Amino acid sequence: MRYPLIKSFRALAGTQPAITEDPNLLEGIVEPKRNKNRVIHNEEFSKSNILWNSKALSYPQAPKDKRKRQGKKGKGAEEINRLTDYNDSTGHTTKKARGESGEGDPDSPDGFIWDSKSYSCAYDALFTVLYNIWTPAPDVWGPRLRGLTPMMKELVQNFTQISDGTLTMEEGRDNMRELLFRTMPEEFPKGRQFASIDVLVRTMLESDEIFGATKEVCIACSYTSPEDGSNGVVLYTVTTLRPNTNRTKRPGSLAKTGIEDALYSQATSTPDVCPNCANRLGTFSFMWRQMDIAVFPDLLALELADNDVQRLEPMLRLPSTHGHCLLSLRGVIYHSTLGGHFTSRVVDPSGGVWYHDGAVTGRDLVYESLLVGGDQDNEWLNTGPQDYKRVWAIYGRLQ
Repeated sequence: MRYPLIKSFRALAGTQPAITEDPNLLEGIVEPKRNKNRVIHNEEFSKSNILWNSKALSYPQAPKDKRKRQGKKGKGAEEINRLTDYNDSTGHTTKKARGESGEGDPDSPDGFIWDSKSYSCAYDALFTVLYNIWTPAPDVWGPRLRGLTPMMKELVQNFTQISDGTLTMEEGRDNMRELLFRTMPEEFPKGRQFASIDVLVRTMLESDEIFGATKEVCIACSYTSPEDGSNGVVLYTVTTLRPNTNRTKRPGSLAKTGIEDALYSQATSTPDVCPNCANRLGTFSFMWRQMDIAVFPDLLALELADNDVQRLEPMLRLPSTHGHCLLSLRGVIYHSTLGGHFTSRVVDPSGGVWYHDGAVTGRDLVYESLLVGGDQDNEWLNTGPQDYKRVWAIYGRLQ
């Protein structure tokens, strides 16, 4: 061998030295960087989570989107950065605390942080969607949301105080929880007990105003028969979409059943025979069903748990005598059957989709993808991580 020193060392140590796990040898080894979409923020909340192991959670994989996002600039940015360094005894973090650590996207929507001492996931999921509808345009959405119900009037007032910096997001949420508890203590309990997302959505958003209903029309004789919702749909702010085995696809459509199909935005054939034509000797024809919008709704909360909807359209186009009513998807709420936990996705005004789980992502939302209009299926919106399934979709009026 050309190098006597190496030859002497091999004679002493052998050619196959034993593998050692001496920690001193591991010094300086850099742990591989995590996927930034899987970083768990606010770990003090994750560690106190007794419902599930947060390390086992993985975010859903949406289509890749390489869109560059720009930070906040111009008037008002300095004030936003000033708000606030408040950190209360429950561990609530704020924008300033997050920004100082260098984490988070300045363009990211904000979400409510889960309370491990008094379970808040149902409130976090719904309020995060509503807050991010209100935040980009409070002058437009303030009056719209306040006019829905007395509870929404109170919620918007808390949103305003959060925006002013006089309340943290969690203080605003807890104000609403206290009001709901005083109103319906059994439905909205405190402590480590679950609240029903269905009851919460209806309590916050439900009203008696009817915006439209399906009607059956005979294309042969123009006979029209109004419906009461037993077979068709009556459209309220909160509407349950039921499965309908009699509903047929639009002529020539290969797409999966969507919300527009469930709402009969286009005329759909039915098995019902026209009573007017049936009275004529030897003639009959079938009725067609279609939605007719009388008043444009500002917000629609559509219950999706038990129906045949397979596709959540980015945009709904509902027919009206005043033209089409356009509503864009603003949020989806999910439920885990294993853990009983609720999470949500927020769709920002530019179509960006963000995932929120107050127990894992904390204040931050995780950017996933950009929604594409048209007939794209967007099937990934139907599920969250693990066993999470969509239970509510929330649409907001564009005009």
